Amino acid sequence: MVKSSVALLCKSTSTVKKRNITKTPEQYLKQISHLYLNSKNLDELGHEITLCQRLTVLYLYDNRLKSIPQYLNLSQLTHLYLQNNRISRIENLSSLGKLEKLFLSRNCINIIEGLEGLIRLQELRVDSQCLDPGESLVFDDRSLDSIAVMLLLLLFTCHNPFNTFKYNIIINSRSSLSVY
Repeated sequence: MVKSSVALLCKSTSTVKKRNITKTPEQYLKQISHLYLNSKNLDELGHEITLCQRLTVLYLYDNRLKSIPQYLNLSQLTHLYLQNNRISRIENLSSLGKLEKLFLSRNCINIIEGLEGLIRLQELRVDSQCLDPGESLVFDDRSLDSIAVMLLLLLFTCHNPFNTFKYNIIINSRSSLSVY
């Protein structure tokens, strides 16, 4: 099992070469805005992520995460990249009120739910889910209602006909919405 650590977080920033040696790793992590934890074979993201209080962009794609990390109490986060993992349920996002982009493509999600409170979400990508034969992507009404106001891009693939009524609500909520 591969789990994140303070040392891994410190090595996974764009400013790692500019790090002030007089600062502790914890002090350094409090200042970063971008964290690149993609392709690290992570099974789990630990509580040390909460040290990154100014984090706005988190790259966690191409790992082995089975769930959305429960420690994502990152109030400044605007972009979250979780594509190509093993996530089966959308959860632990309620504290991310500033989130604008959420990438969940190529996971194992069959119900799009848990998006209530993401009122600033503009882009949601949930395409190419690894589903069992006969399963299809289902959208929870409450989640769609919550994100419909700001959503500009919804990317999904569906083998069964999509709920036409909800589809029209989202399209009519913003004239510039693109659905692919």
